[in-house]
Amino acid sequence: MQITPDMVAKAPHICSQRWLSRVLDEKALEDLLAKADARSRARLMSESMHYAGAWLTATPDFYNQLSDNEFGALIKWWLGAPVYKQGESCHDPRCKTEGMDVWGDHAQGCGNARIARHDRVKETIHRHCQWAGVSATMEKTGLIPGSSQRPADVFFPGGVGGSRPMAMDVVIVHPRNESCVNQ
Repeated sequence: MQITPDMVAKAPHICSQRWLSRVLDEKALEDLLAKADARSRARLMSESMHYAGAWLTATPDFYNQLSDNEFGALIKWWLGAPVYKQGESCHDPRCKTEGMDVWGDHAQGCGNARIARHDRVKETIHRHCQWAGVSATMEKTGLIPGSSQRPADVFFPGGVGGSRPMAMDVVIVHPRNESCVNQ
């Protein structure tokens, strides 16, 4: 890639390696996005978000670990490489999909996997609150009078930092879901 005059014009008074790296990375992403199909654009956009790759450097603990096979499949998925063989079927017996896509997008968004990820995130938040001494309840009922719904995945009766009571809803969004890709 070549440094263009408009890139130099945007340079701060004292040019740093950090600034230059950021500019080059932004230009490389722009070039990749211009050539990419809709699915690849969705992948690149979601993976270029702030902290999107934090899972790669997270320290595993007793509760949150990936097997070698899981980590390998996620790395392939992250890089946009094929994860499954053509025609392989979904591992969830309740799933009505005829075949798994080679990219692994179906596996990330399929009901069973999505619910399991949701539950792990909810449980991790609750566990960390307990460790920090913050009062929190998972899926508290009775928050809506006359209803048995559980609108809060994690409920903080004393709020956070002494604020009003707070309800947290965990939502797992798959950025390569067809509805997201077509936006």
